[in-house]
Amino acid sequence: MRPPERWPLHPAPVEMESLSSWLRRIAASYGMYSYALLEHGLGHRELSDPELDLNPPTDLLEELAKRTGLDQHRVIAMTMAGWVPWLFDSLIPAPGAYETYVHQLSVLLPPKRRNIYTPR
Repeated sequence: MRPPERWPLHPAPVEMESLSSWLRRIAASYGMYSYALLEHGLGHRELSDPELDLNPPTDLLEELAKRTGLDQHRVIAMTMAGWVPWLFDSLIPAPGAYETYVHQLSVLLPPKRRNIYTPR
């Protein structure tokens, strides 16, 4: 038997909701866990929350858009990959980016120049 083209229950994502959170809410509306929804509802292997929220497989995002009736761009925007290049240059950190941020671009002062707050 072929699964339905669109799911009858699919709560709309709330503003700035992550993909993993939205999948948990959809799965909860069917009384199941998100890993079971991925496996049985989408025919996809179980993915951890970081895998879902960072850069999930494109075919999964396409299938979710089709099953829920949402625009594919809206589904992609629930992942970090959906914000490249507007918010992030890349999902792969540049070599030395942390050191550059900490040592050159930081607003933190060295310990000797900090004013330590002490409540009165």
